[in-house]
Amino acid sequence: PPDFPAAAAYAVARLRNLAAGGTATVTDLSIAFSGAALDLAAYDALRTALTDPPPGYTIGRIDIVPARADDFTMSVSRNPGGGLVLDGFVVSESARAEIGRLAGEISDGTAVTDRMRTARGLAKDVDPDALAKFLIRLVGLMQGGGARFDGARVSVAGDAVDSQAVGEIEAVMRDARPAGVGAGSVALAVKPLSPYRVAIRREADGVSLSGHLPDAEARDRLLAVVRPRFFRERIIDRTRIADGAPPDLAAALTAAVPVLASLSSGEVAVADRTLILSGTSLYREAAARVAANLPAAMPAGWTASVAVVPKNPAPTRDPETCR
Repeated sequence: PPDFPAAAAYAVARLRNLAAGGTATVTDLSIAFSGAALDLAAYDALRTALTDPPPGYTIGRIDIVPARADDFTMSVSRNPGGGLVLDGFVVSESARAEIGRLAGEISDGTAVTDRMRTARGLAKDVDPDALAKFLIRLVGLMQGGGARFDGARVSVAGDAVDSQAVGEIEAVMRDARPAGVGAGSVALAVKPLSPYRVAIRREADGVSLSGHLPDAEARDRLLAVVRPRFFRERIIDRTRIADGAPPDLAAALTAAVPVLASLSSGEVAVADRTLILSGTSLYREAAARVAANLPAAMPAGWTASVAVVPKNPAPTRDPETCR
């Protein structure tokens, strides 16, 4: 094969990361490795090197046993300013991908930073996937802080997403721990939500409400506005109760719901006193009207922005074809 000496040198260099008995194989334009990592740092170095094979070559089968971590920990935390951090250890690259996917589901569109290292050392009676799901479930109920597995126990510390979540986290810790996982400490506080968020989304399978409302009465009033506008559609209410709602929240949502009902799909998203309407309109004229009318319908002190596009945009024509 072309540049075989470079491929062979690359393979031999990687063997330094493997314990005795490790192998590197160059077959045509493919390079494969098997064996046990020498230590945690060696596994990390090998993982990085495998992303950059010699030009013209690909990485084939990889069968590497990670090194053992004497103190196997795993943590998921949420930064107060947004973003999740995954730290500690993970048992395999497939497990890394799974916890990353789960973290994305609770990240609210913010970044997920992966600082985890791959290692053996998790007790055999603990299911790694169940542990990851448990940590993610806890942090999904938090607006800051996190959950940590250490010494066969999970502890939680930080700010619950709302007062309801305190009891929910305590119940999860009591009743839903995976086999082999003990209950550690729980230290939770409740802080005002910042920003205070509410969302109403219309999709093909129904209308969903999420975020927070100040009380049950406000929830009932909002549903009373939503249901007549979407009487043929399934309404899914996932809202929670929390203090700190901005003034005139009900008025802003009441003004936006009829506009959302005029769209084929879309979302009303509120963050404090800012409302954003996005979606797709069946007609170009309707999209233009929404952009002009909704901001004017907002209560004093509120701002609204509109990102509505017609389902069938106006055709564009080449000037040359019009001559």
